[in-house]
Amino acid sequence: MWIARALAIGVSLFLAIFALDAWDPGRRLGERLAEVAIHLIPSALVLTIVAAAWRRPWIGGASFLGLAVAYAVSVDFRPDWILAISGPLLIVGLLYLWPRRKKGTVTFSLSC
Repeated sequence: MWIARALAIGVSLFLAIFALDAWDPGRRLGERLAEVAIHLIPSALVLTIVAAAWRRPWIGGASFLGLAVAYAVSVDFRPDWILAISGPLLIVGLLYLWPRRKKGTVTFSLSC
């Protein structure tokens, strides 16, 4: 589960980088801060999902898969955008849903 959490936080940081695109030196400081805050909403949403899924991984799996599909549907057919944004969200969602193995249990034996 730690891999899914770490990758989700990485996705959040990746999305936060896009907020730097909103920093326009030609605008007033208030306008710049407002635009940066708006661009940080997706990153905050991802962190909120990580917090909600800390004890219930199915929440993270369903949420990240839903975000991946929602983003892929919302952009015009831009494969590069879909791959860059939906791809990591999809991977994190699948990692949250990956079945956990219990330590010390063996499901089958090859010995005679």
